[in-house]
Order: sequence, then C-alpha cells, then structure tokens
Amino acid sequence: PAASREACRARAGRPSGTEEVGEGPSRLPSVARAAPRRSRASRASAPTMRPAARHALLLALAVLAACASGQQGEQVVATFGCHLSILWSPSVSRFAVADASQRLYTRCEFEASMWHHVALALGPDGTGALYVDGVARALDVPVNASDLSQGFTPHAGGAEVRTAYGPNKCAAAPPAPAAPAAARHVLLDSGKGQGLQITGGLARHGGQLVMELTFSNGTAGALDGFAVKFNKNFFQLAPAQPLAVPALAPGQAATTALPLGTAGQPAPLTSPPVLQVAINSPRQNPSVHYFNCPVDLAPVLMPEGNMPKDQFLQMWRSIPDANERTASLPDKAFASEAMAPRLAAANMFVMASRPLPGGDQVATYVAAMAPPSAALLLEVTAAPGRPGVKLAVKSQVPDLAPALFQAVSALSRPPPPPPRAARAAAATPPTQAKRVS
Repeated sequence: PAASREACRARAGRPSGTEEVGEGPSRLPSVARAAPRRSRASRASAPTMRPAARHALLLALAVLAACASGQQGEQVVATFGCHLSILWSPSVSRFAVADASQRLYTRCEFEASMWHHVALALGPDGTGALYVDGVARALDVPVNASDLSQGFTPHAGGAEVRTAYGPNKCAAAPPAPAAPAAARHVLLDSGKGQGLQITGGLARHGGQLVMELTFSNGTAGALDGFAVKFNKNFFQLAPAQPLAVPALAPGQAATTALPLGTAGQPAPLTSPPVLQVAINSPRQNPSVHYFNCPVDLAPVLMPEGNMPKDQFLQMWRSIPDANERTASLPDKAFASEAMAPRLAAANMFVMASRPLPGGDQVATYVAAMAPPSAALLLEVTAAPGRPGVKLAVKSQVPDLAPALFQAVSALSRPPPPPPRAARAAAATPPTQAKRVS
C-alpha cells in the first residue's frame, strides 16, 4: 500500500549535501538534488545497525542508487566472490540480496539517484541481514522473478537472510597452473652406459630448478655411490648438493631430483643449448659416462623476469633491431588473458597488450629472463581464437630465441574447433543447381 511505502521512506535516512565521497579516480560525485534533512526526532527514532556479535560484517559501503527512474535492468552494487551479491533494482526501487538459488528484495522502496548506505552482515553459518541506511530491512520474494511488476510476497524469514554462500563457503579458487612438467629425454642409453640407463630432464619443484634423473640398473651387479659433475655452461648451472641415489640391485630403477644453482662457471652458449654432464658409480665401475641434457627453457627461466613495464619498454628500445629474431606458429592460437597464467607459471610475464590497427589482431608483450641475467623480450601477434601466431624476440643473446619459441609453442594450444554447424556445413559437399526447362 502507498501508506506503507511512505512510512518506509520516512524511516530511511538519507545524507544531505552535494559533497564528493572518496578520493582519486574512484571518487563518485553525488547528485545535485539533495535529500531533505530528517528532523532530530526522526533521526533519534531510527534504529542503527547493530548486528549480533556472531555476525561477521562482510561489506559496508556507501553506494549511490545510480540510475534514473526509467532505467531498466538490475545493477550490481557489490559481489562477495562466489554467487552472492547486493543488487539495486530501478524498476521497483528496491535493493536485493541474491545468491545462486534465491533473490530477496527489501520491502521498502528507496528513492533513486540518492546516496544510501548498504551492508550485508552474515554469521559463520550464513545467516544474517541486509541493512539499508542503518536498518535491517524486512524482505520480500518476487511472485515472478523474471517480471517484478507482478508483485511480491513477504519472505518467510522476515528480515533474515540465509545463504549457503556465507563466509568461507565460497567454492575453492581454481588451482594456479602448474609449472611445466619435465620433458623426458634418454640421456644415457644402456649400450653406452654399459648396462646403466639414465633418463630425465629439467623441471621446477616448488620454484626450485632441478634435474630429474631416473637410473635403471641393467648390469649383473649392484650400483651405488653415484657422483655427478657439470661442465661449464652459458647458464652457469651446477649441482647445488650431492647426487642422492639409493643403491640399485640388478633390474631396479630409482628417480631423484638434483637441485641446481647458478654458481657454475660461464661458457659460450651452445646451439641448441645443453648441459654437459659427467656421472659414474666409482665403487663398481671406474668408467665415467658423459651425456648432454637438453635445456628446455620453460623451467630454466627465472622469476626476475617480472620487470616493471617502463623497464621493459626502455630495454625494448635499447636493443638493436639486428638482435631481433622472428618465428611463426601456424597451427597454434594465442589469447593474452587465457595464456597469462600459463606463461606466468613458466616465469614468462605479460607486460601489456594492444589491438593492432586495421584488423582483429592483438600484440601482447612478454618479459622473461634466463640465467644468469639474459633478458628476453617477446612480442606475440595473433587474432584471439584463430590459428596463426607470430613471435618476435629481442635480446642481447639472440641465440636464445629458438629455445624461447619452442617454450611458447609448448605452452600454446591449438585453436578451438569450429561450432558443430560450421563443421557440418564444411563437410557437406555443395549441391549442383538443376536446369529447369
């Protein structure tokens, strides 16, 4: 009834004046029309928001029901990270609290284009209330959620909000992309190893660069006491601790992760980049076995590659064009938003993206750093969702570009398949027109 709506409006406190709220770029100017000041008696009679001690205040903020009376559609005032929101509905001039299974509207109506203080207070069990202008508001349920003009019925819980998405009830965040798995290589075959076979590659375990090694004993006797040594290499990688491999009986195999550091001696970069490794089991066989471990760049890159954007731009401009290398990935697709977490897991960091004029292609700029301190600046050009990726790398060590191209290719994915209708149309041969005489 109109009388009850007027009573609701009389109880709703509104600040007066046209001051600005907030600071900086997020500052919101208030509307020119100020709300009438309430009398001292009405201000004293209005209850204040005093949630019970068991309630945990999720959010309290001053918000403007920033929509003219004629605007359509509900506006999100605040979200709580998992299916729980405060809404403003201009068509009925009400605030609402909504989750994945319900939508509850304030019984009172509020004047649009005015500032209101809105807070949702919930306890650990997901029970609480919606406060507007300091008052816990009684709630209604719409007769038809898709057509609010059909009216409302009182909420059985009165002013109580009960939700399954209260504090600590959010669905767990999706796990961050894992660091690239180690590419497995046969490093020493049993023929050259006189019955000893070693497979493995480089990987990261919890941020630590390691060389994963699997030893298989194909000899007639036990093997133990393994020792390892690295030759000088461009990345200055060397074992950070002694090799730990258990004694292997004939036919047994064991896997270990050898932590690596950057305390080795420098050397020119090999093409392709490899680590030259010597290993033996001196108690049983005095022979020393030598092998090359390919350097897959994705696990080798360092977190220090996440540089400030102005530093990236300065370095890009300072590296001569003669140090630029390019490549194409015709069968891969690239979208910066989707690829950014995968790249970051391999210590490749998106600096910026910009659309290119004259089409739908986007240029994405990525920074990386290989040990000991070789910066790699990458430009990726692609149309999101379409095959065809162009790569350009600028570096003071341009010979690392092929390894970086290989790493980006391994992290990129093929473009999504076309819709079923498009595939069916492409598979259907065109029909020939018949002559009508």
